[in-house]
Amino acid sequence: MGHHRNGKPGINKMGMIDYTKSHEWMQQDGYIDKFVGLVSLKKESYVLDAGCGSGYVADKIRPQVKDLLQIDHDWTMLSQNNVARHTETLKADLLNLWMIKDGIFDAVFCRSVFHRLREPSKAYQEFKRLLKPGGTLVTTVAHLPDTTFKEEYKEMVDRKGFRLYKTPAEWKEFFLENNDVSIIEEGTIDFDIDLNNWGLLKEHENASDDFKKHFKLENGIIKCQHVFFVIKKD
Repeated sequence: MGHHRNGKPGINKMGMIDYTKSHEWMQQDGYIDKFVGLVSLKKESYVLDAGCGSGYVADKIRPQVKDLLQIDHDWTMLSQNNVARHTETLKADLLNLWMIKDGIFDAVFCRSVFHRLREPSKAYQEFKRLLKPGGTLVTTVAHLPDTTFKEEYKEMVDRKGFRLYKTPAEWKEFFLENNDVSIIEEGTIDFDIDLNNWGLLKEHENASDDFKKHFKLENGIIKCQHVFFVIKKD
């Protein structure tokens, strides 16, 4: 079944994701600049961008470091990655990076990935294995609003690819579970999402008042937030 539009670009009456526009939020400079700026990169650094997608984060990292490896499992995303011509790029499953040696990266960046993985703990163990002692993992994750409408939120985003529903405190517990790392900084990054591109506009318009107030719905745009963690390998 094709996408049926109502005359406005990106709006879908069927409530399906418009994949040509749904990743526009990833290009927002405010998000990328804050994310990349969470760790001090050096010219001699070797960095991994895990779940690199179309390369928006890698584009900011590459001029600052000696070498950068980008990894993603999706050929479609990699085919749109303009930075791939200037970096090492690998199509691989983040849950099993057997082809990469232990302890070679100074930093690993992983943006908006963990909550989409079927077994995030496996990817997390791989990232820690690949980091040098004292190396840093910088990650952002979607989080469950710590409010009265948790179940409403789960129901809405479940069919959009989310696998994990954790509050910020639960994510922190996840990252600290094995006591082999330290969280040196944590906080939030704000960004906008156009619901017209995500097939969720109708659901948000029909949501509870508390839900709409939380996400500040206006003209199809909502205010979103990811939680970030800067994690140092012991």
